Amino acid sequence: MRSPSPVRVTLLIGLLATCQGCTYASDEADTVGLVAGRPQTFELTSTSPAAGASDVSPNSPIDLVFSVPPDSDTVNSASVRVFAGLIETLGYLHVDLLDRRIRFTPTEPLRPRLRHQVYVHRSLTGLNGAQLVQTVVFNFTTGQEDRLPPPPPPAAVDPAAVQAVWDRHCSSCHSPPGAPDGVDLSSPQTARLSLWGAPSAHPGRLRVDPGSHASSYLMLKLLGVGGFVGFPMPPADPTLPRDALRRIASWIDEGAP
Repeated sequence: MRSPSPVRVTLLIGLLATCQGCTYASDEADTVGLVAGRPQTFELTSTSPAAGASDVSPNSPIDLVFSVPPDSDTVNSASVRVFAGLIETLGYLHVDLLDRRIRFTPTEPLRPRLRHQVYVHRSLTGLNGAQLVQTVVFNFTTGQEDRLPPPPPPAAVDPAAVQAVWDRHCSSCHSPPGAPDGVDLSSPQTARLSLWGAPSAHPGRLRVDPGSHASSYLMLKLLGVGGFVGFPMPPADPTLPRDALRRIASWIDEGAP
């Protein structure tokens, strides 16, 4: 699985002094796709830790949830930053399209008993093409140093469970002879050959970008979000069950074995 690049260590003295407010939108809809009722805005709806929280575990990741799935192409070391005082915290950024979330995971536990400031730049864009209206800055304070280790990573996805999704929803069309666009989902082997690192109809995106479901064209087609050619998939039922979508996303994030 590919590891994201760590956020660079810098100082942000002037900007942190001027940005003190935070703005959130109500989190009314829980749909992932944008095919029906396409939202026209892109807003930060909630955070964990919450703004102003105290006694936060130093082992906590920082979650940012949006009204629309964020565009992974705009998520980088300048778009989400975390500071303890004037020192930037190193961490990794992971985009989850299903949860409409960016997760910042520190490379080391957060400093205990300190005020931390999270900076979410307005350059972030949703998959509906809208940008944040304004930069958001919020604070929280950590508690005592944790004695317990961070939680273990999730269990690996069984490729057979992914194949079960293809068999139920996709392989009736995406099988030889004449699989559309050469995407053969009739077996785990042909699915990998058809999807793994293969160019898509969207310039610059791979069908499956191993290690990142948020950058994979396949997920845009399955979710009905962002730029894709034609119609969402599968055409008879454009929204797969959430557990099936999660299975595919995890399969990609693990490197699509």
